[in-house]
Amino acid sequence: MAQARAARTFTWDEGAITALLCLTAFLSIVMAAKAQDAPFAFHGWLGVIASLVGIFYILNGYQERSANAPDEIDGLPNYQMGPVKLATGLSVFWGIAGFTAGLY
Repeated sequence: MAQARAARTFTWDEGAITALLCLTAFLSIVMAAKAQDAPFAFHGWLGVIASLVGIFYILNGYQERSANAPDEIDGLPNYQMGPVKLATGLSVFWGIAGFTAGLY
């Protein structure tokens, strides 16, 4: 008898970020198409590439996942703090670099 597989659904976060990245890619294409100079067009296409890479990674993560992560582990909420810690550290570094550049 075959075992039933755990349900895998596209989460609200994945859907919202994918929709936002699709909108960003579209607006970046419009920006690149209406650019008056080469640097502006380059940054428009850079935005398109970054958006498409983000969409690819979200959809790739969805395909590789066998089931959704549990809401609780040992009675505690299942928070993914790794990305939050990384973004905090990078923003502190960027703040220090920016203040140093402004000072000197």
